[in-house]
Amino acid sequence: MVIWVNNYVHQHRLIDLLTGQWGIDISNTTAGSFYSNEFTYALPDDINGIPVKIQDLEVVVFIAETTQYVVSGNGALPSYTGISSNDINLKSVSQINPTCLGSVSPTISIENLGANEATTLDITYSVNDGPSQVYSWTGNLSTFQEEEVALPAIAFTQQATNTLNISVASDDVNENNTGATSFDAVLETIGTILLSFDTDTFAHQNSWDFRDSSGNIIESESYNSSDDNQLFTYRFNFDADCLEFNMYDTSGNGILGSGDGVSLEDGNGVVIYALNGDIGSGFSIQFNSDGVLGLGDNDFTSIEVFPNPASSVLHISNVENTTIEIYTILGQVMFTKENGFDQETIDVSSYKSGTYFIKISKGAFTTTKKFTVL
Repeated sequence: MVIWVNNYVHQHRLIDLLTGQWGIDISNTTAGSFYSNEFTYALPDDINGIPVKIQDLEVVVFIAETTQYVVSGNGALPSYTGISSNDINLKSVSQINPTCLGSVSPTISIENLGANEATTLDITYSVNDGPSQVYSWTGNLSTFQEEEVALPAIAFTQQATNTLNISVASDDVNENNTGATSFDAVLETIGTILLSFDTDTFAHQNSWDFRDSSGNIIESESYNSSDDNQLFTYRFNFDADCLEFNMYDTSGNGILGSGDGVSLEDGNGVVIYALNGDIGSGFSIQFNSDGVLGLGDNDFTSIEVFPNPASSVLHISNVENTTIEIYTILGQVMFTKENGFDQETIDVSSYKSGTYFIKISKGAFTTTKKFTVL
């Protein structure tokens, strides 16, 4: 009897009987007697469309009286012959999305095709033929078992097209010890960013945020049932930085039916993310803002925030008739004022030392600036 171990575990999953439905007769059943036999079984390519992997199979033997009463049984993972002693296969290198952060954290899959158990492995990797980095993996991989390995971040110099090369230590079979993947540079945009989100009938499942190069949330929004089947448009002005936009869907089924989905572009029409509702549980995309404002946003170019860093008061100039909000990096609102004067002075003497964001809005235009309190 062959049991499929990996995909369904409820007393495991029976996929075939090597000896047929009724088994084979054993004539010698005295205590201490030993029975041996040899069976040939051709592995199918798949079971109900799911690929069969030899490493997921377990062999179970049982003895029965007549065709109903099972006396005893036992199962075991098989051992293998005709394979090399030590053979680690670099099975795959996960796709890397375009990034402007200057570093990537690759994920690879390794598989033990050797007879010996694998417990240590040196993995060497580099980007664009730059300096190599070595990660010493430790674990426990038996024959035909595989594991995903998340490698530590490696820094690199950005190119239009970037190439990650990875290799594992030399062994009995070196043809499967290397792998590579390529990824493009991120889009270069101006500082004015336009976000459009057309919700479906489950708007409460969606939210989004923008993060700066330090991972701080600088803009965000979540929705509720009153936002169903509506089109939301936003216009932001960001400083020069590597920015990340994250879209979330808690249901994992994307924007359905009545909603067209989400799109993102800059003020010059450079498409960062084309209109799409098939987002699954969400997505993340980076782009490199140069901080330059688009047409219609130039009233914000004269805004000044000083001193930065501040210790007691913060001055903001050229903010007449705007809404001013100050947030912590965790999103806590520290200050709000509508219909601001041309010159505003804010007392920050009670603020804890750290980084804060000041959001200035006027009509459809918004700009976010960062400042520090000592």
